Amino acid sequence: MSGLLLLRGCEVDLARREVRQRRTVTTLSEREAELLAYLAERPHQPVTRDQLLVEVWGFPEPVVTRAVDNTLMRLRSRVERDPKQPDHLVTVRGVGVCFVPLPAAPVPRPAGFLHGRAPILAALESALDASRLVTLHGPGGVGKTRLALEHVARHGGRVVPLGDAATRPRALALLADILGVMLPGSSPDAAAAQLARALARQPDLLVLDEVEHLLPELAADVGSWLAEAPGLTVLATSRRTLRLDAERLLLVPPLPPAAARALLDERSPVPLEPAAASALCERLEHLPLAIELVAPRLASQDAGAAELALHDVGGPDRPDRQRSLAAVLQRSWDLLTPAARDGLGALARAPGRWTDADARELLAPSVLDELVTSALLQRQGTTLTLSEPTRRFALERDTGGEAFAAWLLAACRRDADALLGDPAGLTRLAARLPAVEAALTAGIACAVDAAWAVAPALLERGPVDARWSEALARWDLPRAHLLRGALLAVEGRAEDAEQAFLRAEATGEASMAAEARARRGFLRAAGGDPEEGLALATEAAEAARDAGDARVEALARVRMGALLHLLARPLLARRALRRALDLHQQRGDIREEARTLGNLALFDIELGHHDRARPALHRALEHARHTGARLAELQITITLGGLAHLDGRLDDAEAHLLRALALGEEAGDVVSAALARWGLGALALERGDRDAARRDLGRAAAVFRGSASHFEALTMGWVALLDAADGDPGAAREQLADARALSPAAGPVLDVLGGLEADDDALRALDDAPSSSVRQALRVVRALRKRR
Repeated sequence: MSGLLLLRGCEVDLARREVRQRRTVTTLSEREAELLAYLAERPHQPVTRDQLLVEVWGFPEPVVTRAVDNTLMRLRSRVERDPKQPDHLVTVRGVGVCFVPLPAAPVPRPAGFLHGRAPILAALESALDASRLVTLHGPGGVGKTRLALEHVARHGGRVVPLGDAATRPRALALLADILGVMLPGSSPDAAAAQLARALARQPDLLVLDEVEHLLPELAADVGSWLAEAPGLTVLATSRRTLRLDAERLLLVPPLPPAAARALLDERSPVPLEPAAASALCERLEHLPLAIELVAPRLASQDAGAAELALHDVGGPDRPDRQRSLAAVLQRSWDLLTPAARDGLGALARAPGRWTDADARELLAPSVLDELVTSALLQRQGTTLTLSEPTRRFALERDTGGEAFAAWLLAACRRDADALLGDPAGLTRLAARLPAVEAALTAGIACAVDAAWAVAPALLERGPVDARWSEALARWDLPRAHLLRGALLAVEGRAEDAEQAFLRAEATGEASMAAEARARRGFLRAAGGDPEEGLALATEAAEAARDAGDARVEALARVRMGALLHLLARPLLARRALRRALDLHQQRGDIREEARTLGNLALFDIELGHHDRARPALHRALEHARHTGARLAELQITITLGGLAHLDGRLDDAEAHLLRALALGEEAGDVVSAALARWGLGALALERGDRDAARRDLGRAAAVFRGSASHFEALTMGWVALLDAADGDPGAAREQLADARALSPAAGPVLDVLGGLEADDDALRALDDAPSSSVRQALRVVRALRKRR
């Protein structure tokens, strides 16, 4: 063997038998050079002493001699940095000796193994044409190294894998080994200067892979190399930016959905259903590393269960630090300052996106900047996002809880205070709902106070699902019981709601007990006892007035007005609602003002002043929409539907009621949605569409059954009218008897609904009835009589 042999810390010219080490040159003996050449031609192959005696020393057969050991000892002293711990001439116990060459730079895979990366590869080529320093920037597992290797496979370059280089000196030594450069031993700065001179002689693309843990020291070296070597181009892969003026950042995003599915299909040992594959890729945030780690474990169609293998998957061909996604994330975590770890933990406690403004309230600017530049927090315009694997990883570290709790409570209270008189306030509060839900579930101490602050948004939006009430059930606090009861009432779970209100009343806190009593009174009225419900609401209003709580007093008086309307006492209902309206206006609560204006219009409807009620309702509806008061919009829309029915404008009535049904279902307010179906059933009955009437009335009755007996009784009366119209008077009488037993207060309406066979004089006597419900029933009965 002849030529130049590169070893760690020296160069060996085998033809000249010279060892160049730092500033010295040592000459090898002929035998030493022959021995080194023989071993170097057989890298990684153990060679016995007997084989060396025959092949190098020329003995016809092995003899007993120490020649090999002595020559090997002298050779190590000349070429090894530490002869006692050799890097290259390694003893294999029980066999002989083996030559270990310098580690070669990674060999990129042939081009064409990537999925969905053509755009980013094209962008990388353009960036390298325009800049001498490009950083592929992104979180762990997104595929930065793979993209760099793909570029080198296509265009050439030297790759320096720095992931295992724990220190700057070790990184410089590794680069020197790959470049075949001897480094001076005086200092890292001198080594960096020597590398700059070598890079100037060897202009090429230099790929520095995984430099984040070596910053900022290595960044300064890169800057000096670029200045000293005009022909040099550097491509870095990093989770942190180098922060050099010449740096051009290229953010590496996760795979597109179709490409992620293609990668999963390619690596999975079994075929997956398209829906299961898409769901798994979505859960893995389309991260290439996560997909590659999970895919080998997909031995069945249970793609969801495969994700649980994320923390222990890998193989012998993958370095320990990359054997799991958790290990990759741990590497990013270790690079953060303690303040940034706390900040990441705080952000992780709220799922979804963060606005830039919220993130700046929670975190110091330096912390936010560190998380963004580390690629753990990704900025998209004015929003910031954490990948789901990163969020779960940070939550497991249980940091940042106190900072998140303080921010959440302050933000919710501020937005709640701004809600009065601010139409956009509900939107801001609604944006807090996921964070509050997460805080409740996590047991953060301020969660109930935060939930109370966002209660208006929660009740307007409607329950997202049962998790809210379940989360609140964990807290034995008055506000938790009260809010949980309100949510359960909207869900139609009347018995559970009443128990929650009773627990809130038992606390003894005056305002809290008053609000719970007012809400419980409305439940009692819906359950078939409006007189008791009215008594509870009246007690609540007086208690709130004595406590000086205008908000709760207004809430109680609105319920008084609704119950007095139900009991056909319009003048008293109007007085209660006027007092509630005054209280809302004094507080500047324009959202509740909209709802109360809609309720006041009922007074004109009861007196038959439809022309006055209609524009008032439309103004109230416009007001509710403008302020985002969805439940007020829902109730007013139902009232407009009933008014249109009374006026004979059946198409308008249907449009209003269908709109109300959609609003109720969207908000999760099952009781209001059932009221809209009840109105649609009555409308269909008048039109003669008995199938539609039976469908809508039956669905409404199913919702009211067991939770709102007064409404259930009224719906049963309409079903009785339908039975009578179908020619089954026996079934009609049974329905009416059962309805009267459920709610005696429904008697006047039930009398009309049972009067299909009554004479005209008896029906005419009801024309001036003070109840719009009676007049509506009378209208439908007359329509059915005409068809007979």
